[in-house]
Amino acid sequence: MKKTIGHKFFIYYEDVDDPITQQKARRQRVARRGETVELSDIDVRRGEAAGAFRQPGEATEDVGGETQASVANKSLEDLVEWLEEQKPTAPQTINAAGDDPAVAERLLEAEETVTGREPRTTVVDGLQRIIDNASSDDADDDDADDDDNETQVIDANLPRPTLNDLAADAGVEEPEKLPNRQAVVDAIEAANEDEDEDEDE
Repeated sequence: MKKTIGHKFFIYYEDVDDPITQQKARRQRVARRGETVELSDIDVRRGEAAGAFRQPGEATEDVGGETQASVANKSLEDLVEWLEEQKPTAPQTINAAGDDPAVAERLLEAEETVTGREPRTTVVDGLQRIIDNASSDDADDDDADDDDNETQVIDANLPRPTLNDLAADAGVEEPEKLPNRQAVVDAIEAANEDEDEDEDE
């Protein structure tokens, strides 16, 4: 069964003739958004469950008379003009944003302008989902950075030369003159704390 992909990409499997064994072999394939491919019943069911396919009448690469890329590069004023003149459907308007939250925000503002602050609910939901997904990804990245910072603990059991090098990198002057390894560690941590305070200011 042929299906047009709506997700950024969709992994499916295809039976092909293996030139070595002369038998059928399953090969993994990747279809990109907008591609129409022949799928097995299993892949169709899997894709439908994930909402990976475009529905009949939805835009493919052409969104309201233009390509998604050309719409995405428009200014807010141009997007207002595009909505007024081309009158794209709700799916076309959402697809025009691609996965770019900045474009989705401009489209949302343009939609509100054109409709007199009474935007189409489907458009609002679709564009807001793109924006929220990007915000969620950014939050995950921040959490990962916090985790990295929490694990940056200096081990006092490291060789003294290594600790001295770390101290020098942190801006500690003449770390080799400190009495022991723990003193070097304390100096490094103090230097890092001072740097963090300077950045906050």
